[in-house]
Parts: sequence; structure tokens; C-alpha cells
Amino acid sequence: MSESETKVPYFHYYIDKVTDESVVEALKTSMNEQIDFLGSIPLEKADYAYAEGKWTIKQLVQHMIDTERIFLYRALTFIREENATVPGYDHDMYGDNSNLDHVEYPKLVGELMTVRLSTVTFFENLRVEDLKCSGSANDIQMTVDDIGRIIVGHVLHHNDVIKERYLAS
Repeated sequence: MSESETKVPYFHYYIDKVTDESVVEALKTSMNEQIDFLGSIPLEKADYAYAEGKWTIKQLVQHMIDTERIFLYRALTFIREENATVPGYDHDMYGDNSNLDHVEYPKLVGELMTVRLSTVTFFENLRVEDLKCSGSANDIQMTVDDIGRIIVGHVLHHNDVIKERYLAS
């Protein structure tokens, strides 16, 4: 488990979902599971939202993509500029403005896998001391290792949401 310096319990929810000792292994395992899981979702469910005002599965996948990109940027920033401060982002606004009518679900899943491959490569090329670099995002202190685990835990969380609220009906 991470030697977390994260100060806000909100992110511990995601970090605690990750049981792999190595963040790289966690990222790889999650990627393989994600390919299988998202690939098993019927295409006709892609534009389904379980309630009025809730995101569709496509919007959730786009949210995972956006979040992974933003958190990877944070990791890069903390490595290059120790103790950097970066702003937060409004994930609701990003989701609401995703405009996915023209995007086919399989291409969206492919984009998520491309982003994850990039994330895995980034983390594979880090030194142990790089994982300890830290900074502040949205006034929350976190390490690069925390960020990798948050990325994995965030996807695991949304997999659970999809299973419970989108596919159970």
C-alpha cells in the first residue's frame, strides 16, 4: 500500500481500493480488467443513463479518460516541480460538456486504453524516488504514487457504479 501523504479522506477511498504493492502492476492489472469489462457492455447500453440527469455509460468512460489525463499531468508536474500547486477541475462540467453523440462506444473504450498505456509507460519509467515527489492539487497534498493509485481506484469505483446502476437493470 502507498506511503500516502494525501491529506483528504476522499482520495483514500480510491487509494484503498488498490491492493497491488506496485503502482505499475496495479495500473497494468486494472487496464486488463478494464478491457474485458468495458468490452462486455452491450453497445445498446452505451447511451443509457439509469436516471434523469445522470451520465450515460459513454459519459462515464469519457470522465475516466479526462480524469486519468488530468491526474497524469499532476504526476508529471510534481516530478518536474516538487511541491508544485495545480488547480482542481470541475468533473461535472467536463462530463456535461463531453458532447459524445458523434463518438462510437468502441472508439471511446479504445481511447481509454490508449491513455492507460501512456500512463503505464510513464510510471514504468519512473525511479523509486520519483514516486515520493509531491505537490498540491486543488489544495490537496498528494504524492506521485498516490496519483497512480487514485487513477486505478477511480476506474474501479466507476466499474462498480456501472455494474450496480447501469447493468443491473
